[in-house]
Amino acid sequence: MVIGHNIKQEEANKKIDKLLGESFSIFKKIVSGTDESKVFSVQHISPHFRIPADEIDNYQHGIIEMRPNGILVHLMYGVQKISWAIPYYQLVIYKSEVLSFHAQGYVVKFHCNEHYQNNLAFIDQIMENRNEFLDQYGMLGDYYG
Repeated sequence: MVIGHNIKQEEANKKIDKLLGESFSIFKKIVSGTDESKVFSVQHISPHFRIPADEIDNYQHGIIEMRPNGILVHLMYGVQKISWAIPYYQLVIYKSEVLSFHAQGYVVKFHCNEHYQNNLAFIDQIMENRNEFLDQYGMLGDYYG
């Protein structure tokens, strides 16, 4: 679910909370270290986000927020922001020359530069949470024996 922040924020927050669960409590944030990444540098945003073609290259930064049932990818351009809610059961992450997040027919690619290096532990935590979520519903399977 992609949400442009030109709609009512309260309405958007309710939709996001319903899909991904509410933000972690202060206590959980302190215990786990963080629920939000440091800044990523955007390399590519798929055209499915319905961002005007002349503005798509201006989205230069992204932040990822963990939630109990998924992640929230925030893409920023000046004061404009788009949020992409991705439940864990739809999330696919690839690491090659870029770090890419895929779900719902959308893709966002981040540069693997110093921003990526600063977020390695956070990415590992996303994958751990995703695997725990999928495992509790039997969606992970035992493919390796």
